[in-house]
Amino acid sequence: MKKFTTYIISDIHLKVRWIELFIDSLNGEYDEIVFLGDYMDDFGDNKEKVETTAHWLKQSLYKPKRIHLFGNHDISYAYPYTQGLYCSGYTMEKSKCINSILNRKEWNMMKLYHQTHNNWYLSHGGLTKHHVFHPIYGFKIEFLNDLCEKALEQALIGNTLPLLRAGWARGGKHPIGGITWCDFDHEFKPIKNLNQIVGHTPHNIPLYKYIPNKKKSTSINVCLDTHNRHIGVLTDGEFSVIDNPILGSW
Repeated sequence: MKKFTTYIISDIHLKVRWIELFIDSLNGEYDEIVFLGDYMDDFGDNKEKVETTAHWLKQSLYKPKRIHLFGNHDISYAYPYTQGLYCSGYTMEKSKCINSILNRKEWNMMKLYHQTHNNWYLSHGGLTKHHVFHPIYGFKIEFLNDLCEKALEQALIGNTLPLLRAGWARGGKHPIGGITWCDFDHEFKPIKNLNQIVGHTPHNIPLYKYIPNKKKSTSINVCLDTHNRHIGVLTDGEFSVIDNPILGSW
């Protein structure tokens, strides 16, 4: 029986040249590719890099078997009149440039999270009880979907709901950062029976958090932001990491 394979790519930050080369090297042997967000903004960026990334994202959104999630460095451009979403690197000049390439239909094709095989949840910062637990029923996918829908609806009219706000660890005004902001080191706490893969908090190697422990876990959580050195792979719900074969050859 064919296995369901998901490749996960984290935090690109304008470094898009390697992506299509890597995907071509897979020869179509995958079921989906999930991008964890943060396509935009980088130290020393310039108009050429911003335009190149925006054009790549516009084309990638229409390609089959690709799922694009929002990061905190993207959602600020998708909703440029919502000041509560602005983060480091954001400028009005870049916003005008990006939005001259990407339109509202294309921004609406992006999501805040993706649920894939064997109860794995993928998002930029992560799901935490602080934001996604119903006060009576606990974690319910219907409640999460409603939260995400309302957060994006409100962002469109200039309001920032807690799900999209920064926490104390990232200079915000809330104890725990939301789905695009949660800091893996200081704010993220695993949820029993939920496996998660996130980006957003950079390290040299992927970091893991388990409940209760690695040997007998009811929750596996991975931070995959390693400056594109590594790519995540889910094969029928089993997670592994590969070195980026394209980036390393440059």
